[in-house]
Amino acid sequence: MHKNFILTNIFKDFLYILIIIVISCLTGYLLLVMVYCIPTKNMEAHVRESVPIFLKEGDYPKVTDSTTSQLDNFTDALMLLTASYPMGEGKKVWEYALDATSVLT
Repeated sequence: MHKNFILTNIFKDFLYILIIIVISCLTGYLLLVMVYCIPTKNMEAHVRESVPIFLKEGDYPKVTDSTTSQLDNFTDALMLLTASYPMGEGKKVWEYALDATSVLT
């Protein structure tokens, strides 16, 4: 009887964790869909303003001589391009959220 109790508790814990993971995935996806609903037209001008800075600094500039002060401009530029990517005709918002479409794809 003690074995059944342990197996039942393990199954309950597994089910609880599985439910938490599913709810977390759905919440994250819904938040991503909401982000893709934000209009990107106003972002374009600001992204264009940042281009000369990225070109001047390069992909991985260092603030000081230390390697711990290295910035990651490549990833920053990728995030800006992905966030400001305009949605075209034909695809729905939820499809863009699944694709995470950017200029590089």
